[in-house]
Amino acid sequence: MLQWNGNYHLTFTSGGDVQIYHCASLTDCHSPALKSVFTPSDHTYKTCGHPRCTPSTTTGTSSSPRRTPRIIRTIRIFTSKVSGISAWAIGGTVFTLNNQLYMVYSGWPEGDTSTLNQHLFITQLSNDASGNPTVGDHYVDGNAQYDWETFADLGGARHAINEGPAWLQRNNFQGILFSGCASWASCHSIGVLQFTGSDPMATSSWTKWADRFWQSNPNGPCVVQ
Repeated sequence: MLQWNGNYHLTFTSGGDVQIYHCASLTDCHSPALKSVFTPSDHTYKTCGHPRCTPSTTTGTSSSPRRTPRIIRTIRIFTSKVSGISAWAIGGTVFTLNNQLYMVYSGWPEGDTSTLNQHLFITQLSNDASGNPTVGDHYVDGNAQYDWETFADLGGARHAINEGPAWLQRNNFQGILFSGCASWASCHSIGVLQFTGSDPMATSSWTKWADRFWQSNPNGPCVVQ
């Protein structure tokens, strides 16, 4: 989610398309303006301009026009598929830091297909329209360090799933907010990786906050402060 021109915009995947929700308030988003920005077709698309989004499926054109905010009515143009990522990856978010494009995403550690672990990775993108990585993938966060990032399922298997990364730059803060533990479990939390170094591709440039920023209500699925 991002704030733009005094309103909030949330990119949402429904299973059949990618949508943008438009809300005037974070606490009153029950009947948002809605726009499908693309549905499955023959190409991979990403938004043109700001903000950018990077769907992980092949996609096509938007739905029929209606009266919606300009950010939702913006034309989206196919540029390219982000290549060079060999592992399973979801939740790709493109951001700019020091005039350079990067993409952070969640994926399985190399060689691990157990579905029990998801780590955060970063890749540096070319600044042209190709979208191709110019530097190989690196861990942003390679391991779950804190108890709130993990949980045991009913069978006793331990899960450590960090996903849904979102770039945040506000005042003197630069960093990534991410979903810790598991989005479907009562332990669901929002963690913070703060950019404290000089090279975004270096794991040492990121500092994970020991305390979660938000945590779920154990009596329901909602996230509360």
